[in-house]
Amino acid sequence: MLRRYVPDESHVLQYDAVELDDRLTFVEEPVAILARDVRRLCSRAIPVVKVRWRHRPVEEATWETEHEMRVQSPDLFEHSVGEVAYELALPPAFSAIHPVFHVSMLRRYVPDESHVLQYDAVELDDRLTFVEEPVAILARDVRRLCSRAIPVVKVRWRHRPVEEATWETEHEMRVQSPDLFEHSGTS
Repeated sequence: MLRRYVPDESHVLQYDAVELDDRLTFVEEPVAILARDVRRLCSRAIPVVKVRWRHRPVEEATWETEHEMRVQSPDLFEHSVGEVAYELALPPAFSAIHPVFHVSMLRRYVPDESHVLQYDAVELDDRLTFVEEPVAILARDVRRLCSRAIPVVKVRWRHRPVEEATWETEHEMRVQSPDLFEHSGTS
C-alpha cells in the first residue's frame, strides 16, 4: 500500500558531501567500529561489529559480520601482536606515537560526544607537547596572605573554554605574556 510522503529535512542528502563515480553510484566507507557482539545462529556463533559509515550519523550505524568487515576494511581493526599486546590503528597525525600497547593499558571506551577532540587545532612540538598560551585577562583581584597582598589575574587559555580559565599571579603572567597587559591598557 502506498502512503503519502511527509517531507522531513533529515531525508535530504547533502550532495557535495557524497562523492559519486561515473556510474552515479557511491561506495559506503566504514569509519569506525562502535561495538562488538556475538550472534548465535543454531549451533554457530557469529561475531558481529557495529559499524559507523562515512556521511551517516551515528544513529544509522549497522551490524555487520566481523569477517566481512576485516576483509573490506582491515585498517579498522587493531592487530594482535602477542597474547598480551595489541597494535592500534592510529590516525596519521599520531605517527610519532608507538602504536603497540599492553593489554593492561587498554580500557573499554564508552562513547561520548564531548570526548571528540579536534587534534589538528593543537600544535604539537617534536616532543609531542604543547604550551598553553594565554589569550586574554578576564578579571583581576588581590589575594591577601597574612601581611602580603598578591595581585592575581584570571586568564583564559587558547583551546580551552571560558569555564576553564584559571587564576594566576600577575607577576608570572607579566613575565610570561607581557603583550596581554599592553592590550588591556594597564602597565
